[in-house]
Amino acid sequence: MTKVINSKADFQSYLKDFNSQNVPLYCQWYSEDVSMVIPTVSVEVSGRDPLKGFFGEARKTMNEYLYPDHVVLDDKGISIYATIYFVPKQDTEKANGFPAVKFGQAIRSEYIVFYIFNELRQIQKFWAVASGAPVVVDVPKDIRYPPIT
Repeated sequence: MTKVINSKADFQSYLKDFNSQNVPLYCQWYSEDVSMVIPTVSVEVSGRDPLKGFFGEARKTMNEYLYPDHVVLDDKGISIYATIYFVPKQDTEKANGFPAVKFGQAIRSEYIVFYIFNELRQIQKFWAVASGAPVVVDVPKDIRYPPIT
């Protein structure tokens, strides 16, 4: 089953699913031919199953929480400016432009993310572009999904 985005409320549901760390759940928002591009670390993954594999491997060592600060939705897609927390499940060495981080800390980074819809309003392509240097912070006591206002 593929879910669709017709409103900011739908996008809030996607974010709630994404922040749950449940890869099969949030991958339901992506089309079968989805493509993800993260140019700052030279990552490009195409296809829902390969994307599930990518996120599944990543979630073994690090959780990711997406907090949008600004959202623009139109008929073709969504653009967001967001703070993302990368929370390791163990001490992590410096890699891919991210600093070393200890368990109990997080990497806070700001991103601009563009989501493009297909004709069914499924997420077909998305880019995540860092918009600042990542910073190591103590894990916020209560990382949870905040609603978009």
